[in-house]
Amino acid sequence: MKRLILMILALVLIISVPAFSAYTKFTEIQVGGGYGSTGANLTSAGVGQFNGAFTADGAGTFGSLVCTAAATFGGGYGSTGATISTTGIGQFNGALTTDGLITSNTIASTQTVTSGYGLYITRNLAAASTDSALVYILNSSATDDKPALSVRQNTTAQNVIEAYGSTNLRWGVTGIGAELLTTAATTTAASTIDASTVTSGDGLLITTADTPLNGGFYFRCVDENPNVDFSIGESGNTVIAGTLGVSGTTTLSGLAAGPGTGTIIYTKRVTPTVAEVHAGYTVVSAVSGRKIRLVDYSVVAVGGNVATQTHFYVKGTQSAGAVNLVDIAAAALTRAALNKPWTASNTLLVTSSDLAALNACDANTAITLGDDAQATTATSFIVDITYAVD
Repeated sequence: MKRLILMILALVLIISVPAFSAYTKFTEIQVGGGYGSTGANLTSAGVGQFNGAFTADGAGTFGSLVCTAAATFGGGYGSTGATISTTGIGQFNGALTTDGLITSNTIASTQTVTSGYGLYITRNLAAASTDSALVYILNSSATDDKPALSVRQNTTAQNVIEAYGSTNLRWGVTGIGAELLTTAATTTAASTIDASTVTSGDGLLITTADTPLNGGFYFRCVDENPNVDFSIGESGNTVIAGTLGVSGTTTLSGLAAGPGTGTIIYTKRVTPTVAEVHAGYTVVSAVSGRKIRLVDYSVVAVGGNVATQTHFYVKGTQSAGAVNLVDIAAAALTRAALNKPWTASNTLLVTSSDLAALNACDANTAITLGDDAQATTATSFIVDITYAVD
């Protein structure tokens, strides 16, 4: 009888659940005590809720993934993995790669490894494949008074900024000028400031306190014997050139100031030997495209009275011909006697009744010293030449 009853119950169950062998539909499946009671729920809407862990050996595909606790990948950060916290902090033991933009309110990088760069940005694309700078920093605010880029080096062991290029590296501010830097030997200027696009203001402005520690501008040439330590000038012409000798003597030469500001007058002292004067001694070298004009002079014999020599000349070039701007007779060249314009035995060049000695010499020509015979007894001369460059 008991066996018969079980067979009848099984028949009733089969009849009441159609096609049970194909599939079974449930409005909700509850496992254990259900979600919220150390169990799990799976609803007909596809919502699965688990109080415990969800483990799958295959891939998981989700339209959206929301984690209310931290997400751990691999062994997690610190164990060759990654961790994303609920506060939005992502930590990765490996590299983070993205083909799109990285948007951040603040980017902070602290290097703790002992090799490699703290920040390394590289690009290897041909010119036809790029349209922008590799790194671009923009401070858009018109009222912000803070720098767009600040670099600080707390140690004096290394340079603050080192710039390298296969040829030259140009940097600067658009419309203000740029500086050209090179680390290799070059026959062109190693450092220039180009303000040719500036239509107003200064090409270079250096401002210091009323009492700077040393000077407002400091220049040092490593080579003790350069041709010219520094020069200031317009294209093709030098306005001021200087040689800074190791003894501390500074020699300046140059051109007139700009239009309407008057003329700069230069005085140069030389002490040539009698042999150097006889060979032809250059006092003021030719200036490209400019005319040298004698303003004043003084000549003093050193070591004794001039003998054998009868004339001492200050020479120049006018109208394409060599001329004696100044002719000093030997009678005036006694030891320690000061010879200046219009003193006895000092004759200045006169052409057509005009004082041509004070006219500008031809462009690209020098002022030199000479004589009619090498002086004896006297050993050298002290010569001061005052001149302008027109």
